[in-house]
Amino acid sequence: MVRRSQAFLATLALPALFAWNLTACSAPPTAEEIEIAEAAARAEAERNAPPPFPAYAAHSRDRKVLLRERLQEIVSATRPLVLDVQGRLARKVMSLDPPLRFATKEPRLREWGRERQAEFQERVQDAYATTHEMLANLYESAVDRGISAAQDLTPPRSPLDEGATGNVLLDASVGAYEETLDSMFDFAGMELRQQQDVLRRVELLEVFSTFSVDGADELLGGRLLLFVGGEQRNAAPGARLVLRCEEGVDPGDRKLYQVARHRVMRGSTTVHDSGWRGHGGDDGMTTRYVEDAYLIASDVAPTLNVEEAGFEQLHDMRVIVDLQTGVLDAQNDLLGGVDWRIEFRVTVRGDVSWSMAASPAFDPTCPELVSVLSASGR
Repeated sequence: MVRRSQAFLATLALPALFAWNLTACSAPPTAEEIEIAEAAARAEAERNAPPPFPAYAAHSRDRKVLLRERLQEIVSATRPLVLDVQGRLARKVMSLDPPLRFATKEPRLREWGRERQAEFQERVQDAYATTHEMLANLYESAVDRGISAAQDLTPPRSPLDEGATGNVLLDASVGAYEETLDSMFDFAGMELRQQQDVLRRVELLEVFSTFSVDGADELLGGRLLLFVGGEQRNAAPGARLVLRCEEGVDPGDRKLYQVARHRVMRGSTTVHDSGWRGHGGDDGMTTRYVEDAYLIASDVAPTLNVEEAGFEQLHDMRVIVDLQTGVLDAQNDLLGGVDWRIEFRVTVRGDVSWSMAASPAFDPTCPELVSVLSASGR
């Protein structure tokens, strides 16, 4: 039994002795050699490793986020420029006085002012054409910068690739970016507004006629008509006074004079009263046009200048403008006229509106007009 155990122990010791003898035949590797071998093994493993698909997907998402940020920067920089150009167009168009048109069945009056309408339409179209060119240049520049930003984040596209970059994710972002630009520039809406602005005009409605006044047409040598109209939420109503002369009466022998009185009111209290004075041209003589049998006065409507210094003092007040317009013959004899009134209302914020505060009435004597004309030596 003892012999078998000793033999067994001898068999276990032989491999260890053999291994010790093998290692003793060569020097052990150094630490530097071990480090080099491990680095080579790692490099070989990386070369043989499968592509890191999750890393590629994350990188693609990062590029999409980065592109969105760059495109948003372009939008933020472009928006103020677009708003400025659009704002200048709106102010330019609103500064143009729309043509006045008589809302009447009388053919000659309906045709009056056609040249003015054509001139207004041409100026509106020129303003829109200039603005459209400026916006088109801004749009092209913004699109080019957006595409360039996308192309900087991806390899050059091949001829058969679709889209701006050939990358589906980035091309989708570029498409959304261009939709944002389309909404911001709004060329379709601009074209619609141009069509509306070209057709802008002030319809003048007949608010007074001597047709129903007994003997008035005989005194005046024709029929006196007052037309008023326009947007009531502004400070400039439109008005025209027309004398349609009877047969045998030369409209060139008639003159139209006008005087006005301005009263600033807070409630029922008069804050300021200007008194009666000439309103219109030279001492109240209005600018007149002769069209066949018609004598037309063009500058009879009162206005409030909201740009004038001190306008803020009229906030929360009313401005009542009484007007008296008379017809004189070639010898400067008064033939009769009309009394009428425009009232302006100014809100606390400075918004202005106007209305016809009283029904116009025929005045055969026009005492206020006669007084002003006498004081001026006429």
